[in-house]
Amino acid sequence: MTQVSNDYRVFRRSFRFFAATFFIILALSSVSGSPAQEAEFDAHEFSFGSRGDMVVNDGPGLSNYLKPFFQYRYSGPEAPFWSFEAMTAYKQNRAVIKHQFHKKWAWYARGDIEIANDGDSPSVDGKDFNDFEFKAHSYRGLLGMDFKNEIAGIPLHAQLSSSGRYFQIYKKSDTTLMFTNPKNFFEGTLHLRLDTGPSQPSTELADFGFRTTCNVAVFRRTKNNLWGVIGTRKKIDHYGKASLGLRISEQLWKPVLVVAGVQGSSTIGKTDRLSAIRSGQFAQRDESLFVSSVRALRVISGDLGFRFYFEDEGIFAIRPFAYAVAYRELLPTNDQRNDAAFGGGMKLMGRIQKTIFTDLTYAIGRGNRPDLKNIHQVKYSLLARF
Repeated sequence: MTQVSNDYRVFRRSFRFFAATFFIILALSSVSGSPAQEAEFDAHEFSFGSRGDMVVNDGPGLSNYLKPFFQYRYSGPEAPFWSFEAMTAYKQNRAVIKHQFHKKWAWYARGDIEIANDGDSPSVDGKDFNDFEFKAHSYRGLLGMDFKNEIAGIPLHAQLSSSGRYFQIYKKSDTTLMFTNPKNFFEGTLHLRLDTGPSQPSTELADFGFRTTCNVAVFRRTKNNLWGVIGTRKKIDHYGKASLGLRISEQLWKPVLVVAGVQGSSTIGKTDRLSAIRSGQFAQRDESLFVSSVRALRVISGDLGFRFYFEDEGIFAIRPFAYAVAYRELLPTNDQRNDAAFGGGMKLMGRIQKTIFTDLTYAIGRGNRPDLKNIHQVKYSLLARF
């Protein structure tokens, strides 16, 4: 009875927040605009906003849910041209420089710094394994080639990159009799990404057509050590990751689109808590629901829903959907288990003119948390571009 009443209170709070945001988005989106499409900007573009992902009845508080960011971009008009991007989100920061030397070809260099945003804070079924927790800063440099063309009428985008990443371990576990901490180490990566179909827009309001993506990467570590829980420690010098996904947004009749997607990811060879797939994805873009604290060796997820537009201009839409995920989890003790979750939810999308975009997702799931009968998850995004 207590579990039912707790679930009801959480659902009621989530519903109130969801409903209030629904009407705010609806009111903001009442500002007239042109049909849903990617906004066209001058050479200089400033963006700022916030994104968040929180399990309402479990996990960190509101301060971890509000994640503001600021971004600046510059791009030339047509090839050959230079472009530049800088982004800061406190814990995550990046800078990218790109030279589009041909209408189909470009090279780019990228630097990333993650402060207090890596490491491992194990949590399984609501139980925190604080004895195995550690934190890490990471610094990455990347150099790559970019190719865009249309083959047999199908848009193709290919990226080949090589990167080096340094992990600086800090706030190490004090339980040295139970756990051996990782040492600072270097990781090199060779990564190939292939996308077909239209480019994914920054807002789902403008997402149409059939799109596929494929990622393959190989990693090699140096100066790493044997670390982990005593008795099950691992020293991984090299490993690989691969993923495949597809997304479809096709119109059934004028105001309604069927929206579906599936993605699968896996690690190749040995896996530890740092190399495992996090949040249910590897270099993919989907809802990633019900697996916020999971580290996995393999994962597959999919969703099916309908996107309803409320007017011809495409300034407000909702998407009810069903969602399922199955995975093989790597536990803090390096044991493994199979698990799955399923559920459904609602996503709201709105925009003001071609400048402000916002969306809100509420989902309820069950199946993979013995400590929670139901998982209430809320995700949001607010973006302003000038």
